[in-house]
Amino acid sequence: MFFEIVNDLVTAVRGVVEPPVSLTLLALMSAVALIQGLTMNSLFALWGKAGQGLIFLALSWFAIMGLASSARFSVDHWNELGITAWNTLLAQSIEDMLGLYLVLAILILAVWGVKALVNR
Repeated sequence: MFFEIVNDLVTAVRGVVEPPVSLTLLALMSAVALIQGLTMNSLFALWGKAGQGLIFLALSWFAIMGLASSARFSVDHWNELGITAWNTLLAQSIEDMLGLYLVLAILILAVWGVKALVNR
């Protein structure tokens, strides 16, 4: 049922946005965004700001969808590149996201450390 709804949405997007969005990439990016958002929501909840976590969940979903849309290719281009290029693109996208998470984690720890020093 869920995949039918997503497939309908992707089919609708294909009529508006070219080149078409890959359903697999869309599903992967949505899952990563959900995990990221829930993780950040947990961190904000520890600080007593669960509402900000929910906002971050929505914003992170749109950010990851933007990343996914920047990685779109036409069907003909995929046929020319083959499956190796798909795996390379997927690996690069995941690597970019992990790098972003590392930077976010460092920034969160830095802010938390400064906050702890100021509150002393």
